Amino acid sequence: MADLQTPLVRPKRKKVLVDYLVRLRWIPALFIALPISALIYFSVFVGNTWSAMKSEKRRQKEHEENIKRVVKRLKERNPKRDGLVCTARKPWVVVGMRNVDYKRARHFQVDLSAFRNILEIDKERMVAKVEPLVSMGQITKATCPMNLSLAVAPEFDDLTVGGLINSYGISGGSHIYGLFSDTVVAMEVVLADGQVVRATKDNEDSDLFYGMPWSQGTIGLLVSAEIKLIPIKEYMRLTYTPVRGTLKEIAEAYADSFVPRDGDPAKVPDFVEGMVYSSSEGVMMTGVYASEEEAKKKGNRINRVGWWFKPWFYQYAETALKKGEFVEYIPTREYYHRHTRSLYWEGKLIIPFGDQFWFRFLLGWLMPPKISLLKITQGEDIRNYYHDNHVIQDVLVQLHKVSDALEFAHRELEVYPVWLCPHRLYKLPVKTMVHPEPGFEQHRRKGDTSYAQMFSPTLASTTLPPLLYGWLIRNHGYQAQYAVSELSEKDFWRMFDPSHYEHCRRKYGAVGTFMSAHYKSKKGKKSEEEMRGASSTMPLTVKQVVDAQQSGTGEKGAPFVVDGVEMANIRLVGMVNGKVERTTDVTFTLDDGTGRLDFIRWVNDASDSSETAAIQNGMYVAVIGSLKGLQERKRATAFSIRPITDFNEVTLHFIQCVRMHIENTKLKAGSPARTSSSMGVSVSSGFSESSTPTSLKSNPAPLTSGASGSDTDLNKQVLNFFSEPVNLESEHGVHVDEVYKRFKQLPKEKIK
Repeated sequence: MADLQTPLVRPKRKKVLVDYLVRLRWIPALFIALPISALIYFSVFVGNTWSAMKSEKRRQKEHEENIKRVVKRLKERNPKRDGLVCTARKPWVVVGMRNVDYKRARHFQVDLSAFRNILEIDKERMVAKVEPLVSMGQITKATCPMNLSLAVAPEFDDLTVGGLINSYGISGGSHIYGLFSDTVVAMEVVLADGQVVRATKDNEDSDLFYGMPWSQGTIGLLVSAEIKLIPIKEYMRLTYTPVRGTLKEIAEAYADSFVPRDGDPAKVPDFVEGMVYSSSEGVMMTGVYASEEEAKKKGNRINRVGWWFKPWFYQYAETALKKGEFVEYIPTREYYHRHTRSLYWEGKLIIPFGDQFWFRFLLGWLMPPKISLLKITQGEDIRNYYHDNHVIQDVLVQLHKVSDALEFAHRELEVYPVWLCPHRLYKLPVKTMVHPEPGFEQHRRKGDTSYAQMFSPTLASTTLPPLLYGWLIRNHGYQAQYAVSELSEKDFWRMFDPSHYEHCRRKYGAVGTFMSAHYKSKKGKKSEEEMRGASSTMPLTVKQVVDAQQSGTGEKGAPFVVDGVEMANIRLVGMVNGKVERTTDVTFTLDDGTGRLDFIRWVNDASDSSETAAIQNGMYVAVIGSLKGLQERKRATAFSIRPITDFNEVTLHFIQCVRMHIENTKLKAGSPARTSSSMGVSVSSGFSESSTPTSLKSNPAPLTSGASGSDTDLNKQVLNFFSEPVNLESEHGVHVDEVYKRFKQLPKEKIK
């Protein structure tokens, strides 16, 4: 392993056919992808222009009709016959390196292709209401002439609102506004049972509002979003500052570029971006909105970076290392999409001479080729080659650990350039999949506030996943899920917190209908068994676990079988006893009244320590984990431990265990072990539910008597509500909050 002074030298491997095919990728890119891309861009332009010409009323009417079609399609799904739900978007259309392998297994498609309209630009509320397939290029074209913009406007034209909310989105303004999902005001979501809800941070569906980001569409189908707008000016005054020194000094200069040492908020720029070109050189760019009048003053330089023949932006920025610091003005929309034409620096890998002046002048107007065309023209061998040998990922680390991340990337990869862009990670009312370090507000570092911790994306690799992922997990970092992931299920849920995500999947009936987040993100083809097992964990009692036997010959690593069904992950509920804390792990015994089972929870970072510190002897907890056999003794590894605050959950868990046992034992005796999904329950990383969605939300009915009605009328209405088929069929019963919500016009005391 090299240090920072010793170059990293890797042994040369023998070239194979795919190496030469990759080198010649420019031929189909130049003669096929570029011309067809031009036609596609023109058709998109015509479609967007036609959409903009429609009246707001017509666009809204089309939106409502499209939602009805989605609801109808969801209700056509047969859980026993059809696969799990995902969109009908083709795998190669997705912007990113992932293969979207889950769409190559059996699945139930729901077409959202019609949801590509900007529904409303509300200048009074400063909100844009848009559908999920609206692209960044489309929305900036509509808003920038009004001197308005999304608070976070990611750089690529083709990035869509749905992908940026369900996954990850960032821009140079994220050090002020956070990630793209943090700028969302409301989301309109179609749930598994066909209900359409509008979730905001302070209404009855606020848990859904906080659960959707990073969920990758595994809780519900996003059909519109209301997103925050900000006022802007016509130009961006951009300052290019060269930096030389060690990686630590480059990281310090990067932090100083947007966190003034004197704390003066007036010195915080509107936009920030850093490029690290080697282990000793980088360029920091800071932008401030400027008026057209200021930009056109005598002596000021205007750079139209959006023109087709202009140098690619990352190469142009590098000239600051020779010129020294300089300032120029760039039209705001052109600045937003400064990396689109060159696909950051990927364009040179696709067309090696694409950055040459002669090519830019003659054919630069055709750039970039559509990513979907590049994907569809590559075979599986080339796709796997890129996965194994190509670095194109973002990792999110705390600002104070950027220097460590850069040194790690140099030591293990030595791949440049590296893109840096800061963002706030807000402390929210609930612990979402991605969250700040526990206790950061008591130990603030540079860029932190009492309500947000400053993070920064930097480089990740597909070639050294164990080292990279281990480093991220230990350092409370995250991998952006648009890229290839080789995280195991265990490590995925060590990196991302599952508690609120799984709460939302249970509450909103997603389990058994939508795939799990890990299943959608992991690399590799999905077998039929994996496809069936992509929805949930298996609820068990300790006795069932103790009585479980390993399948097959019982060799090491073989899965355990309960009621003829192979277990992957398990969920148990019980009381903690015998807790023992050590530096690297916490062990305890879980007692649920049917027996006792030993658990171990590995402690890798501060969040793990915080989770285990909250668990005390005598406390009831819900545990997600996996089962291992060790010298004829069973020990479970816990991925997540959550205190039980509502003891109805204990009862519900045992009801689920009974139901699964009855369903599993109905099958023919002597049949081979099956995955748990064939029994109406599936295997993944989350809490368990049956595969038939049972939403805790009920279909509303009109209230027939007001608050002044008699007690007899009220009692009759409540009884009628309990007698509705959806409530009679639910083994969960009806939560009191659902009764309050149905009769929200009446005082809670009267309902009780």
